[in-house]
Amino acid sequence: MKLVKPAIVLAAVLSATHAWSADRRTVTRAYDDGLRAEFAGDYSAAQAAFEHALSGAAAAGLGVEFTSAATYNLARIVGYRCDFARANELLLEALKLEQSLPNPSRANVTKRLSELARLSYDQGAFTESVIYYDRVVPELEDLGVVKLDPNGFAGFLDDYAQALSQTGESQRAGLVREKANRVRLSNQGVPVRFRPTYYRDACAKK
Repeated sequence: MKLVKPAIVLAAVLSATHAWSADRRTVTRAYDDGLRAEFAGDYSAAQAAFEHALSGAAAAGLGVEFTSAATYNLARIVGYRCDFARANELLLEALKLEQSLPNPSRANVTKRLSELARLSYDQGAFTESVIYYDRVVPELEDLGVVKLDPNGFAGFLDDYAQALSQTGESQRAGLVREKANRVRLSNQGVPVRFRPTYYRDACAKK
């Protein structure tokens, strides 16, 4: 049996490590390119970049946390480009990935639930939307969003109330509206920190 020289083994390992590191840099650069393109309003370029990042994440050894983030961002972008069915599938996958982590980020879980609520709302699927709002609103309150972004949260509650109204739950809708109004009255003049992009609006501009 012919022995392989240690130097050859070491060279192979170093070569593989170099290629793996290069893959990681390429994939993370694509992810960053996606964020920049989204910020610039170029959703076509953003989608291409996030598709690239997601397709190369596993081979680059970037793990579940990165894959969840890339899936989540790709989901939003394809939704903005009117592919609502795929956006929904990707958001559900991003949520599943996040929840599979040993220590899921509650903030990331609420982001995914919030987008699922908004995506359903924008398609007029109000019953489904209410299910997500029911899950995410208590989580947002527990995370302290009322203090972090009170008027942004009030706007989120407005959509929740509207979804409830559309499903015939007028009493609950009224209670949610009252909460939104209380938050606004207690935080007059406080700027909104987060303004969501609505899928229906982004799609209409496509």
